[in-house]
Amino acid sequence: VKKDTSNQQQQQQQQRSSSSAHRLLSPLDTIRTVAVVRVDGADTSTSKSAQELEEAIFDLDVVNIATQTNSCSYGESEIESAGVYTIDLTDVNLIGKDRVEVYNMVLQNLEAGNETEGITTNVDHLIVCTPPGVTRMGLVNWTAFAFFDGPGSIVNDNLCTSIGIGMFVTGLNLNLGVAPEKSGYMGGGLIADNAPQKCYNGANSYSLGWYKSFVKDMGAGRRRFDTRLVGIAELNYAVESTDAAIVKIPTFRGFYGDLFVSFNRQIGVNAETEQAGDLVMVTARKDDDDMAATSFLGTASPGQALRVERFDSNRRNILIVTVNAIDTSTVPGYAFVELKICGLICQLYERLAFFFS
Repeated sequence: VKKDTSNQQQQQQQQRSSSSAHRLLSPLDTIRTVAVVRVDGADTSTSKSAQELEEAIFDLDVVNIATQTNSCSYGESEIESAGVYTIDLTDVNLIGKDRVEVYNMVLQNLEAGNETEGITTNVDHLIVCTPPGVTRMGLVNWTAFAFFDGPGSIVNDNLCTSIGIGMFVTGLNLNLGVAPEKSGYMGGGLIADNAPQKCYNGANSYSLGWYKSFVKDMGAGRRRFDTRLVGIAELNYAVESTDAAIVKIPTFRGFYGDLFVSFNRQIGVNAETEQAGDLVMVTARKDDDDMAATSFLGTASPGQALRVERFDSNRRNILIVTVNAIDTSTVPGYAFVELKICGLICQLYERLAFFFS
């Protein structure tokens, strides 16, 4: 096992100290360590060198998983390099071998190495960059695989430097839900080294515990809630007492799980969101299922009302999200929303009003 000996990790620590101005008030810092592994086989090797991987994934002068994690979380979570390692499997032909088989060979070599013994359990994320020719079910055109609630992930060669892939696999390690929309990283999208700049949707952001000061809970039994939503990209300009990044609508064994309302402001760290830019979004996730995907229940623009039918356990109530205004000309941009839970009597009044209108 060979470890990259560049001074990138020292530079990362120095650069991190200069980023504290971007933080919200008194964030709780959480350092997440990431080890990256490249593989040399008898017939194929990971295309990027150890130094290229270190710079692409951890250099705080470019857009990557280190900078996006720091910026999206306002410093509440930071990525730290645990090193880039090269595993020598030059006595094995790797072309045509399944990715899981190669991954298991890598783990065995890591555990057997003096420098890397215990690394598979001592890091928060372990990204194995397999060489070209490694397969998934006989196919070479695959992207990545990651474990829920564990550090491991397998990425297909050059895709290791893709920020979207990196944020996706590390998100899976943290039990974030795969998303059916591309507003955030868990929904996939563009695959490139330094793009796209976006974060996570409301349901997944809530799961991470970020923006706690700007999470408003509608609370059980409450029928109406009005607030000003500010996008996560401009929370450093928001007012804690009046603004919300996420509104949680708790349900008890609801069909979709708990609901989360947010404003997907398309600017700054979220400038390249690939869906629902500058719109109010409703997402959901069941909190009793760690491996559950998030649900995308729709968007609303100014003057629109989004209805989420039968969302709670009794399947009778309707959530109505009315967007009274969106203004992106100010700093911060905002959306004024009215949230209303409409029960049977409310729905009857709605029908009568429609009938007599």
